[in-house]
Amino acid sequence: MPAQSQSPPSQRPAGDEAATVIKSQSRLVIVDVVARDPKGRLIVGLKPENFQVMENGAPQKISFFEDHTSVKVRPPAPKIQLPSNQYTNYPVDPPKDTLNIVLFDLINTPTRDQNYARKEMLKALENLPKGHELALFVLGSKLQMIQGPSGDSEALIAAARTVLATPSRMVQDHTQIAGENDRLLALQQQAGSGGFGAPSPVDEQLRVALTKEQANLTETRLEYTLSSIEAIARIVSGYAGRKNLIWITAGIPFQIGPDMKADMYHRWRDRREFAPLLERAESLLSDAQIAIYPVDVSGLTLQGVDSSFSGRTFTGSGKAHGTAIQDQNDEEWNNRVAMKNLAEETGGKAFFGTNDIAAAIGDGIELGSRYYTIAYTPSSFKADGKYRSIKIESTHGELELKYRKGYIASADRPPSGTEAAQLLASSMQIGVPASTAMVMKVQVLPPDNEHKSIRVDYAFAPRDVVFTETADHRRRATLDLLAVVWNDKGQPALSTSNTEEVGFKDGTAEDNFKAGVPGHQEFTLAAGKYLLCLGAMDRATQRIGTVWVPLVIENTK
Repeated sequence: MPAQSQSPPSQRPAGDEAATVIKSQSRLVIVDVVARDPKGRLIVGLKPENFQVMENGAPQKISFFEDHTSVKVRPPAPKIQLPSNQYTNYPVDPPKDTLNIVLFDLINTPTRDQNYARKEMLKALENLPKGHELALFVLGSKLQMIQGPSGDSEALIAAARTVLATPSRMVQDHTQIAGENDRLLALQQQAGSGGFGAPSPVDEQLRVALTKEQANLTETRLEYTLSSIEAIARIVSGYAGRKNLIWITAGIPFQIGPDMKADMYHRWRDRREFAPLLERAESLLSDAQIAIYPVDVSGLTLQGVDSSFSGRTFTGSGKAHGTAIQDQNDEEWNNRVAMKNLAEETGGKAFFGTNDIAAAIGDGIELGSRYYTIAYTPSSFKADGKYRSIKIESTHGELELKYRKGYIASADRPPSGTEAAQLLASSMQIGVPASTAMVMKVQVLPPDNEHKSIRVDYAFAPRDVVFTETADHRRRATLDLLAVVWNDKGQPALSTSNTEEVGFKDGTAEDNFKAGVPGHQEFTLAAGKYLLCLGAMDRATQRIGTVWVPLVIENTK
């Protein structure tokens, strides 16, 4: 995962110039570490000298360390009072050091597994100890935040009860796939091949078509799942500290890590190149300090076609029967490998092979709630796009350490204007909550007697904008602004964008932009009721902030 060039929002000292200016190719790598003994008991009271950090086999010096193993209740953030025409995406800090995110995955989970998973999720929330901060998302036809970060158990349970099982056209269970194979076999028999010997050209065309259809479904799920993971990372990145993503699913259609590109070649050869999408997702997960805890809703499985092909008569030959069993075993193996790989790479833990889904969800929340934060600047860094491994050992006896295992040292190539607009637009769809990676305040002024246009003034938190040094020794940032407007029927009414170049020569960004880093947009709308999504992206870091604004334009005629 690409390392951050900034320290965590809650830990940046005031006036820290390094937080807003990049002067070299160095990167601050932030790693959260969960430490437990061989019996699974939490280890508290560790110090920086109790950890040894290696990157690509080379020892690293710890430059920052913070203990999050004890319960720390911070006073609630003061309520923000803004004038009626001003809005902000400033996140209210949770009262604890950890934000738990439950993702109920419908598009990668067959309908037959969803109802049981929902029941177990509700049971886990009902048994959740008080004080845990938790947000609930559903990945269905679109990503929805059912409940924002909250420690109110009753509100969480009430929100979870609104989640219903929904058939997904993008995922097929064993029975559906086997049914397709049975139909193909029947067609072969009708064509005279009888299912034996060399297949006819028609048989082969049917098989290719079926294989292609299944591959296209997998490809669609992969892209949709990755874009949703990106969206979650952008939404919660403004919250301080570690986030645990409890992913309730029947399968994860991708893998990350050092063998990612080779894996993509073998699994999706002759298809679109997915490695860049995976690298971006890795970077966002790292930036947001997200550890993933996949929970397999398939539960305990029995070997053999009967365990998941019940309700149908298997009509294939002995060879076809063996192939069906092998396909089932391969799918289960691939799902578990993907879950374990994703958990280990991000510092989480995978749960599979159990019917007690509720306990697994609860364990995932509890395991990641106490941790240590370690940061270091690599002794040797090169943005060459290669994977850099991280290894952390303890000098405090035999401990089990969970932490992210590495990152891809991607080059800082700012996206083009078109790429920036596409990234912004993906975070500004109806139903997608506000992104908080760039904290901002906006003022929206409707038309009046002197102005025919709507005027939008932005003010960005200086520490969320990265200024790079130019050849003339000035410091400059490029901000892409996008306004998307929907009418009261949920139809797009307007989309307008512009780019702001902001800079200064001396001092820090905080000194030069005491009222916030500015931005401005103007556009016109006919009279009516609208919903505006105002978004911005810092080109240097691809950090995104969005704000949702209700707007009524009166008829002045």
